[in-house]
Amino acid sequence: MSEKSQVLKGYKRTELGIIPEEWSIEKLGSLCELITKGTTPTTLGFSYQNKGINFIKIESINVNGNFLPNLFSHVSEDANRALKRSILKESDLLFSIAGALGRVAIVSTDILPANTNQALAIIRLKRDPKIDLNYMYFFLKGSQIQKHIDRINVQSAQANLSLENINNFKIVLPQKEEQQKIASILSKVDEQIEQTEQIIERTELLKKGMMQKLLTRGIGHTKFKKTELGEIPEEWEIKGLTKIFNIIDYRGRTPPFSDNGIPYIGADNIKDARIVFNKRRYVSEETYIEYMTRGIPNPGDILFTTEAPLGNVAQVPRYRFCFAQRVVVFQCKNNFSPLFFMYLLKNKIMQKQFLNWATGTTVIGISSKNMKFIKLYYPKSIQEQERIGQALKSVDKYIDLEKNKLSHLQELKKGLMQDLLAGKVRVRN
Repeated sequence: MSEKSQVLKGYKRTELGIIPEEWSIEKLGSLCELITKGTTPTTLGFSYQNKGINFIKIESINVNGNFLPNLFSHVSEDANRALKRSILKESDLLFSIAGALGRVAIVSTDILPANTNQALAIIRLKRDPKIDLNYMYFFLKGSQIQKHIDRINVQSAQANLSLENINNFKIVLPQKEEQQKIASILSKVDEQIEQTEQIIERTELLKKGMMQKLLTRGIGHTKFKKTELGEIPEEWEIKGLTKIFNIIDYRGRTPPFSDNGIPYIGADNIKDARIVFNKRRYVSEETYIEYMTRGIPNPGDILFTTEAPLGNVAQVPRYRFCFAQRVVVFQCKNNFSPLFFMYLLKNKIMQKQFLNWATGTTVIGISSKNMKFIKLYYPKSIQEQERIGQALKSVDKYIDLEKNKLSHLQELKKGLMQDLLAGKVRVRN
């Protein structure tokens, strides 16, 4: 059933699409006591200070609508009084109108007193029993307003919204009780998203600490020695990179791509010890046979980016793939653990060595001839190598699970916002 052919009972066609009959459409300006913006303090002769009244800029608000106090600037009380038009009040909505358009936040008492500049519009709703503040927050983050922003972005390379634009935003308004239920549902999803992000952040910090400890102190060691690479356990050894790895290097050859076939892995597909396919490219079977003549990587070998960026790693997957510019493969010789060395290569001691031997001005990279100068340290025991590698891999697996959960929650929120804010799904009693 197309939208053009029929409107379901209980719904009506409007300029913003089909919405429930009892819902209304209002201009934002008619719902507000005030819509204004601030000024840069320096234009009035004031300078920023190390402490004082909080001064909020776009970078002080993240994409989730949370304030970032560590990124607040500060102004004096005299400056705040001079900028009286933009003194913030509790429950003001801030909406970014320059730069990163469409960031929204609700002013809470814990950031007050505060002021803001001309890149953030201050939206102060009327004390109207028909309007729920949290509903308005979510609507301003929703697809209807985003469509408006997208049109402006297309029209201008340096897009800005005027206060007139903000005043003329069309707001779809359910009854107050339904607004509150919609906002409650979306707030609960937001809480889960924020909790998951915090788990990921804490686990990333845990992993960083584990890497530092395991890759310099090992497991169960009590005696250590000073070396050119720093202090390491007495039982560990140091060898040149080319003594530990065979290098499969296809640089200097870029295969032609095809619409489908065998995956191509470039430097932009290697990140955080993982292969990510934000950008998918393929080569044909014929191209793969023609180009992959210098050696075929084995599952578990180490992919290493030699430039743009330098020093990212991931393990070779279990499927066939093609690679060329800016990526090499390290194959462990003899009795070494690829998993251990993959994490070791990301350690800051190793990364510093690669940078020291890198060349180039616009793009920094390391050549094959300079690889021989890189030195690696490691446990002589393959069992210790494996234990360290598996410990770090288990943390990465947990991070991946939480990132997948986060992605699912973000998709869930996107779908709920589209359905709830347009009345496709109702939450009445």
